[in-house]
Amino acid sequence: MSLIKIPYFDKRKAHSKTFYTDNKLQKYIALFLSNPDNYSDVINYTKDYRESIFMYKFINFVSDYVNIDYEKDFDTFIYFRALNIDTKGAMNITGGSGSISNSGRKQFLREYSNEQEINKKIRQYLTDKYMFDFNPTLPDPRIFIGHQEIWKSPSPELLKLENWEWVIDKSYNDLELEKPLPIELDGDLIPLSIRNKALQKWKNEKRKRYEIEMFKKEQLAKKNQANNEEEDFIKEVKVKIPSNKVEEDDW
Repeated sequence: MSLIKIPYFDKRKAHSKTFYTDNKLQKYIALFLSNPDNYSDVINYTKDYRESIFMYKFINFVSDYVNIDYEKDFDTFIYFRALNIDTKGAMNITGGSGSISNSGRKQFLREYSNEQEINKKIRQYLTDKYMFDFNPTLPDPRIFIGHQEIWKSPSPELLKLENWEWVIDKSYNDLELEKPLPIELDGDLIPLSIRNKALQKWKNEKRKRYEIEMFKKEQLAKKNQANNEEEDFIKEVKVKIPSNKVEEDDW
């Protein structure tokens, strides 16, 4: 990211910041949050650094599901990454590292400083293009599944509040393909390594379910037809059978 290049855009045009609402990475945020094991140790960090740790873990997680093209998907790429600015200064996170050499410490500080500059440029880009307000006294303006700053208190409960629980039922991640596939499956929510095989297996199972359902309907239709024919036959027989009632005139 040290060589990040901010793309050109026409500032005279209005660019709606709602570009993120239908972005499929939102569903990956929801899937990531659905399993606390993905981020359980984030709360062990101070709130100033939870964003960096959370987003680092999320990017590693989502890389199993999607390949983001840095150039083609630049806005998506920068929206779903840590953009925190260390207002306290880098020294507070490197101080006390006795095991680091002086040259190593300088290199770390250099890289950290570059990262901070990159974040500032990205924030300005989002501000200029989408009118985001990164006022340090306000919460981060970005929205993730309907919430701001989800890294501060990540929890599966966030999915319930915005009706994102469906990602759990429509996802599949068994690399051995041994667990049953869901009835409804979202292809995006399958790891890339098994996506094609899982989808093919799901389609085969769906076709079998359809064939079984059609067979049941056909059998039911035949049964109903047989019952109707039997009822019609009984009615016809009753009509043809003469009455056994003896009239008085026959005596």
